Amino acid sequence: MNAVARPGRHIIEKLLETIKEGCKRGIFPMLDYEPEHIFADGLYGRKANAIPAGTVIISKVHKQQHITVPIKGVVTIYDQDGNRQTIHPGEVFITEPGTQRAIYCHDEVEWLTIHAVKSHVLEEIESVIFCNSFTEFDALIEDMRVAA
Repeated sequence: MNAVARPGRHIIEKLLETIKEGCKRGIFPMLDYEPEHIFADGLYGRKANAIPAGTVIISKVHKQQHITVPIKGVVTIYDQDGNRQTIHPGEVFITEPGTQRAIYCHDEVEWLTIHAVKSHVLEEIESVIFCNSFTEFDALIEDMRVAA
């Protein structure tokens, strides 16, 4: 599905630019945050702990399907397709490839994602599970089509 068919892409990209500029100018506080990394045989868990209420997060673009587990706090998400949804703890769901979300935390939030991986090296894992932009994701999909 291309960018035209995914109306939320442009909105999320503009929101990310606005947040980055606001942080650079000192208008918005920058969340200094490192997720908790959990490893099991062939699995990687990425857990967000104690994200403050009122925080807006823009996720990276996801390359792979994975399990998403909201643990604590209510969030409203807006995705690349223009869908808006409020998520409560315990509403486990699957995140599909090509997903990017703008997330507003109504409460303090804890969130866990579970990914199938072959490495325990974070840089390698992140290169396998994330893209930095929709442009990068679209190029990856096009490369896969050409190779097929």
